[in-house]
Amino acid sequence: MRLVATSDLQENTTLARDILTGRDAAPLLRAGVKLSARFIGHLQRAGILSVYVDDQYSEGIDAQPVISAQTRGVATRAVAAVYEEAKRCVASGRALEPDATDGLSDVVDQILLEIESLDGKAVVLADLCAADAYALQHPIDVTALGLLIGRRLIIEHGWLDYKGERQNNRHEERLFRLGMGLVLSDIGKLAIPDSILNKPGELSEEEWEIVKTHPKAGVKLVRDTGAWCPLVQACVLRHHERWNGAGYPEGKTATEIHEMARIAGTASCRKPRRSMMRAPSSAWRCMSAHSSPVRLAGLRRIASGIASLPMSWKSAAWPSRSSSASERPSSLPIASASCCTRREWPAV
Repeated sequence: MRLVATSDLQENTTLARDILTGRDAAPLLRAGVKLSARFIGHLQRAGILSVYVDDQYSEGIDAQPVISAQTRGVATRAVAAVYEEAKRCVASGRALEPDATDGLSDVVDQILLEIESLDGKAVVLADLCAADAYALQHPIDVTALGLLIGRRLIIEHGWLDYKGERQNNRHEERLFRLGMGLVLSDIGKLAIPDSILNKPGELSEEEWEIVKTHPKAGVKLVRDTGAWCPLVQACVLRHHERWNGAGYPEGKTATEIHEMARIAGTASCRKPRRSMMRAPSSAWRCMSAHSSPVRLAGLRRIASGIASLPMSWKSAAWPSRSSSASERPSSLPIASASCCTRREWPAV
């Protein structure tokens, strides 16, 4: 199978993978469907920029999803339940209850098991989804990629403890906590008004300042849950910090940023990840904003086994911050490192 922009689809092409929509990860279209002109039009109106197809050019290519459809379905329901409770908490000005995130523990464990079983195979890191499914699918994709990166780095290099000393034990415990931090990293977005999150045009200075509050809002939401620990807090609070100090919320630099938060930030670079196969310079500009120079070689090795990623419109590379909805690219763009740019809405 191969990834094709919806603007370039031909009638009677065979869809290779399901396209998801909604909280239960129900398919908008199922694999095996022959794409008619009507179906292609529906895909474009749903905000789907690309799909996987089977044709003569992709014969023999079979990239494996990093997580199974069954695990994705369970994860989608678990994330939806936490997000719905978090919305109620935001509305009433309180934190999540201690047991609110318990359902995510089994999800992280299952994703870890499936990542371990990949054994170096080429993988697809994100499922195709319509715009209305993006909010629930994105944290699952970030968790899968972050654990894929984290597992390689922790096994090869160990991890830093609170004294700054490198340890090479308790890998599974460390990865589990990283996974919980990853899946909760963007929960603070629920405190941002929909009018800002879904705004198709340019954000004002005031709106951008509100956007930058979501990491701290996330920490307030999860601070009383069973998931909380310093590692989870680091991922939630610091995943938008940058190695060069250009991030937020506090402009931390280099090793001031917890190494697990740096992994979370790298996993959240969805646009550059998608472009690894086509625009490596853009991808590595984004990754280098999160990672120390000595880690980039390791990320390159991991990326060599990653297939190009599909994108929903939420993660598309926009021509500029002031672009209107009608100006979004209809074909797969060469991604820019816009999640590192000062006032663009980040891809996470």
